[in-house]
Amino acid sequence: MTAPRLPVGGHRLEVTGWASLTVSTVVLAIGYVLDREWIRAALWVAAFGIAVRGLRRVFRRGPTTADERRRAVSRAAALEWPAERLLGLARDRGVDVGTRDDQIALIKALRTADPRLSLLDAKNLVDGLDTRDPGGNPLSGGPTSS
Repeated sequence: MTAPRLPVGGHRLEVTGWASLTVSTVVLAIGYVLDREWIRAALWVAAFGIAVRGLRRVFRRGPTTADERRRAVSRAAALEWPAERLLGLARDRGVDVGTRDDQIALIKALRTADPRLSLLDAKNLVDGLDTRDPGGNPLSGGPTSS
């Protein structure tokens, strides 16, 4: 699952387009009112309503920046890493997730294995890792002391 891809200036471009359409419909409607062409004026007033709706929708949605897209991709990637997979990675790298230095090594290994993960999401995955089974015994790849 990835975030929608908009060009970096996509939101600004969309706002500019809807604002231009809104202004031009007002100008055309006023022109037809001055010429006393009521039907065409009414059609442009209706187009103005549609343009205002589009402009409000764009403002309500807000900008989609590259940082927001990266965060969304990182959050989605974090969902693909259940505890078993993290413990498997720890075992493969020979890391004891009970010590702080090895947790840092696991975070580095995790980000190497999945470059979509941000540092914060990788840290949260490792910090949230429960290294004990329901009986309180250490899992393989977990701390060896109680």
